[in-house]
Formats: sequence, structure tokens, C-alpha cells
Amino acid sequence: MRLQISRSKNSESFYVIRSVYEKGKNTTVVYEKLGTLQQVKERAGDQEPHAWAKAYVAELNRKEAAEKEGKIQIALSTEKTSGNTGKISYEAGHLFLQKLFYRLGWNQISVKAKEGTDSNIPLNTILQMLLYTRILHPCSKKASWELYENFLPSARAEKVELHQVYRALDMIAENSDMIQEYVYKSTERYCKRNTEVLYYDCTNFFFEIEEEDEFRRYGHSKENRPNPIVQMGMFIDGDGIPLAVTVFPGNQNEQGSLKPLEQKILKDFELSKFIVCTDSGLASTANRRLNSGNGRRYVVTQSLKTLPAPIQEWALESVGWYLEGDSMLRTYDMRKVNELERRDSIFYKEQIVQIGGLTQRLVVTYSIKARDYQRSVRQRQIDRAIKTVDKRPQEMDHTRQNDYRRLIQTSFLTEDGELSTVRKLRVDTDAIAREEMFDGFYGVCTNLLPPSEDNPEGTTALEILHINHMRWQIEDCFRDMKTEFKSRPVYLSKENRIQAHFLLCSLSLILLKYLEKALRDSGFTCFTTDQLLCQLRSMNVLHLQGFGYIPAFNSSPIASALQNAFRLPLDSQIISEKSLKKNISISENN
Repeated sequence: MRLQISRSKNSESFYVIRSVYEKGKNTTVVYEKLGTLQQVKERAGDQEPHAWAKAYVAELNRKEAAEKEGKIQIALSTEKTSGNTGKISYEAGHLFLQKLFYRLGWNQISVKAKEGTDSNIPLNTILQMLLYTRILHPCSKKASWELYENFLPSARAEKVELHQVYRALDMIAENSDMIQEYVYKSTERYCKRNTEVLYYDCTNFFFEIEEEDEFRRYGHSKENRPNPIVQMGMFIDGDGIPLAVTVFPGNQNEQGSLKPLEQKILKDFELSKFIVCTDSGLASTANRRLNSGNGRRYVVTQSLKTLPAPIQEWALESVGWYLEGDSMLRTYDMRKVNELERRDSIFYKEQIVQIGGLTQRLVVTYSIKARDYQRSVRQRQIDRAIKTVDKRPQEMDHTRQNDYRRLIQTSFLTEDGELSTVRKLRVDTDAIAREEMFDGFYGVCTNLLPPSEDNPEGTTALEILHINHMRWQIEDCFRDMKTEFKSRPVYLSKENRIQAHFLLCSLSLILLKYLEKALRDSGFTCFTTDQLLCQLRSMNVLHLQGFGYIPAFNSSPIASALQNAFRLPLDSQIISEKSLKKNISISENN
């Protein structure tokens, strides 16, 4: 700091000036106004006013040097206006995502994508912008571009024009395979990926348009919407972290999407031995054959209703059941089991079967609790069916799978068996009885071999059931994409940009999953994804020009855990500009 004296014809004013570094250049700000010459004389007493003012500034500098490590002096006045002409409030929650972005080495994605081109697009800045806003404030690309100025600026941030954002989408789509391969290998270097079991599933996303095109096609929407859709297939690893994604037209059979994406994993990710776990909708014979050899295996859910009669009879009979957790491996007859005592237990049996020309291992489970739940759901549907038959027959004009109206039988016959033009409705008791046969039962097929003398490392039935149980993780990924990331509806029309949008959604999900992992690895486990996102979104700071940043968020266990895990203190009473700049610089050079 230094003394500055402003002189005019009839007055002389004294200021304490401080040098600061703002927006890439050195400038000065008024630290304190000492007053006019008369006011300084009053403060100086018997001393010469100029000498007193110089001594006062020297004392400020001495104190600043002595307290440099922990304190910052600020002189504020209630009589002065703030004089703020620029932004003073910034979001800082993205700094933790930024630290992770550079730890993973994702800043090299833009370098690799631009190799051999003369593109001047600031791809690294745009990639970060689209990832951070997707996690913190999901919105359109234009809105993301507008919102990004609210984020605390990075030392390496480049100026971005809106048209460059859309051109960057083209570049991201063009380099999709390279990006997915690089992301897998970079995360593998950062932390060993759990690729022993890979989970695959599909979902779809709607567009608020009325006419389909070659990519956005009418198909079966999982949200029962009448809009055109695109479909996404995703592989995740055993820890629930996305591995690879593919996006394809909404009218295609999702079963055919597994093979090309799995072949990409084999080729680009250099994986060869893994177990693929899917639901019954993707468990076609072709997909099972695909993972029947060369070190690959499968675990898939199996509909008991579609099994051949002899196998179905064995699966549903009451004898030959084992109890989960019973080390003595006693067999149980379900007719003799005390249902109150065993309500929360899982019973299972297994057998080698022939299905679709393949020799497979079928594991069937039975749960009294699941049976009672399914029956309670069906009873409510039966009650609705009775009401429809008696009072609202017009509701039978529109039916869907698993709708209560499937339990209603429609006929156009008189009581004498003759054809009639009058529709008659009745509750289909035969259909209800057929469904009740399967209540509580659940089937899983696999080609994993059981333990034996020749194969002591085989997979037990309980291990197979655990593998299948963990499929909830991929449903969780899709739920986060659709709810937390608001990945639909999509406000893009070009196919390559739609592809880029969903790739960015999957990259955002990977980044969020590793942020959660960093917290858990640091010993903090008591949080949900929603709580973590709420905390990140609330972490704002106020900029005090020339001094630093003041936190404007409430402290919490999650905030403390984030700061400890990433060594980024944001809850100090004030964070000096130099300290924050150093922290950001260190993260970008990791």
C-alpha cells in the first residue's frame, strides 16, 4: 500500500492506495480515504500531517506483513457507497468438480480432439462449462453459456462465444469413441475400475416435437409419452460408474444395441474377461450366446412364465428349497414353512436347464414378503377392474401392459353363445389365478459354473443372486440423468449434437460419481446425491475487490468433507485472492 495525495486549487485529499491484480492486469483500488488536509491535521495532532500520513501507511504495511499468514485488514465506511460496477457474487461449488476434472486428466480431451485440426474453439473451457452446468444447473446449451459467467472464473478460462458452444458439440460427437476410450483409461489410472461385472440396460428420452425424423422416432416410451424418442444403452461397472454409452433411434429393438457397444469395450477398452448382467428384456438368446465363451459370462433375469412346462413345474413346486444364510443347507417344503417367522427370508433352488438351445444354470428365488406385496398390488387392480365392469365400461377402449384392465375379459356373445354387437365385460378369474401362481417367484439364468472339486472357484447361487441384485445401480444412473441432470426434453435437432448431449450427460455422471467416491474415501459416507448437489449449488462467495472472497453459504458436514477431501478451504472468514488463485492454479496443473 502507498500514500496518494490528490491536490486541487483549494483542497488536498489523502488516500491509502492498494495494488491489486484484476482480470489479468494490475490496477489500484482505494483502501482507505484519510480525508482532507484539515481532517488529517486533526488526526495527526502535533505531528506534521504529511509525515503522519506516511507513517500511518507504513504502519499498515507493517501490520499486513506481520499478519500476512492469517489476517486481512479491511476498512469499511457506512457513509461511502460500495462503488461496485462489476459482479461481486460468484458460485464456487464447481471448484471441487474442477479439481476432479484436472485430477482425472480430462483437460487432455480437448488436446486430443483438436489434433490435426486448425480449430480455435476453446474446447477445454466449453467442455468444463457444459459439464459443471449440467451437474449444478441443468439447462439448455444457451442457458449454460449465459450461466457460466456466474461461476468463479478459472485462471485458464477462455472467452467463449455462443456459436462456439454449438461447434464444440459437433467436435465432441465426432470424437465420441476417442473420448469414451480416454475417459475409461484416465479413470482406470486414477482409481482401479471394478470391471469383473458389467451391467447393461437401456432407457429412452423424449423430444417435444410432433413429427419424427430419421433419428428421433416414435417408439415405446418408458414414460408413456406420445412424443418421438431416442434410446440410450449404457454399460456401468461394478461400482455403478458409467463405462460406455450408445444412442440409437427410438424405433429400434434395444436387444440389438448390446453387441456393438460390447465389441467397442473389447476393442477400445482392452477388456476381455467380464460378466454381463442384464434384465430379461435384453436377455435374448443371441446376447446370451455372445457372452458364452472367450472369458465372458452372463447373468440375466429370466421370466418364469416363458419357461417350458417341465422347467416351470419344477420352479413352482413347493419342495427342494434352500434358505439363504443356512450353512447346513437343509431343504424346505414351502407348505410347512412358518410364514410369519420367514416373512423376510429368501428361499432358492437351482438346476441346469436347456433354454433356447443353450445349457444354462437357472436359479429361482421365492420370497413371502414379495408374494404378499404382489398380491396386494393385484388386489387393488382387481377392485378397479370390478368398478370398471360395473360402472365405467368405456375405460376399456385404452389398455396397456400391466394395466388393471388386463384382468377384464371382453366378449361379444349372448348367454346362449351367439354373437352379439353388445360388449360384455367380466373380471377374468382365470387370468388372476394364472398370475397368482408366480407371486413371490423370481428367476435368474447364468452360464457361471457352480463350485466343484474341479472348479473350487465356481460361483454359488447366492453370489449369482447378489450380482443380479446390484442391477439397481444402473437404474439409479438413469434416474440421476433424468431427474438431477434434467437430460430431457432435449432442445437440439441435429443427430450429432444430440449424440454429444447424451455423451456429456454420461461424462457429468462419471464426474459426480467420482466426487461421491472421493467423499467416501475420505471417511464421509452419510450423504445422498441430492444432499451433495444441494450443497454444491449453495456454495457462493462474495468478491471484495482488492482483498478476496467472503463465503456466503452455511457450513455443514458435507461442506467440511468436500473441503477436506479436496484441500480447498472455502469457509474461512475471508479467502485472499492470492490464496484462491494459487489453489485453482494447483488443481489445473495436477
